[in-house]
Amino acid sequence: MHPRLERLRTYADLPETLLLSGPTGAGKSRLARFVHEQSRRADEPFVTLDLSAIPPTMQMAELFGWRRGAFTGAVRDHEGAAARAGAGTLFIDEIDKLSLEAQAGLLRLLEERRFRVLGASSDDLDCKARLIAGSNVDLRAAIAQGRFREDLFYRINVLVVALP
Repeated sequence: MHPRLERLRTYADLPETLLLSGPTGAGKSRLARFVHEQSRRADEPFVTLDLSAIPPTMQMAELFGWRRGAFTGAVRDHEGAAARAGAGTLFIDEIDKLSLEAQAGLLRLLEERRFRVLGASSDDLDCKARLIAGSNVDLRAAIAQGRFREDLFYRINVLVVALP
């Protein structure tokens, strides 16, 4: 087996966040699913949130979900990616595209393992999912440019696999 896959296999059951860094087309999504399938969470959901396809104004809603009436157009409740992942794996692809507002929410989720659905007055939900993040940019440069929170970076830069 390729050494990179062996390393990913050893990371599979660790609770820490995994960051897959590499250019577009390097296989980050496929490797995130590999890690999930090698873990004890394999029977739980694997949920992908591809931020390249979500406008910044909807990122909090797609990540955490919403209650009916939370914003214009919210005609029914919607379960967000964090809830859909359950006790499985949440893969956030192109995490560098996450808005600063959503970065604050994700930081809280990682620190407290809890989140609030948009439009919910209280009743925070527990998050049992493991986070895998993917990025095709240098996150340190994004921090220097004010586009990425340094505190969030240190939360996701725990286990790192750089892809060619």
